[in-house]
Amino acid sequence: AKIALGTVTNGLPSPYGSIKVRHAFLCNVVGNQNLGGTAAPATWYNQDGRVDETTRSASHIINSSSTLKASCPDLTFKNMDVNVDINGSYVPTRCVLYTYPNSNLTAPEGFSSPFTPKCCVLTIETQINGDIQYYPIALNKNALERNTSYTVEVTLKGPGSNDPNKPAERGSLEVSLHVQPWSATIVYDEVI
Repeated sequence: AKIALGTVTNGLPSPYGSIKVRHAFLCNVVGNQNLGGTAAPATWYNQDGRVDETTRSASHIINSSSTLKASCPDLTFKNMDVNVDINGSYVPTRCVLYTYPNSNLTAPEGFSSPFTPKCCVLTIETQINGDIQYYPIALNKNALERNTSYTVEVTLKGPGSNDPNKPAERGSLEVSLHVQPWSATIVYDEVI
């Protein structure tokens, strides 16, 4: 499945001012699958938005540092570091992330140890007034399907979450999800 971040709009109340969109990454990524897409996943990457380690740590949240990298970062993590003014929008170029199909519809609730399988989450990391805030978008309306493209448009309306895999408060973001077949006629030239 291909997940593209379309537009990120800063719709926060004016006292918040400009924000920085730092990263976008996938959490709870299915790491293996058979060609038919019918196998139960045995490998999960970026579990709960944390570094994949034998001993899991709630404080090891994925970021761009050399020690807290996402698994398969070329496919599951994009660095942006872009300022977006109030009522402004940012359209990332080539913010496309990839995962195997995921039929799990269990909503994320934050860090858990041990990890339990759940739906894939697109997380946008921001910096607002000096604080890191996350806007997790659970992709669980329907199962993530193979050969399908998902484009996510987001308007930030309120404070985010303090955890990359825990939903922000209701009303904190508006999300528009466009689902279409993965077209072979569109050419993406990405270095992996």
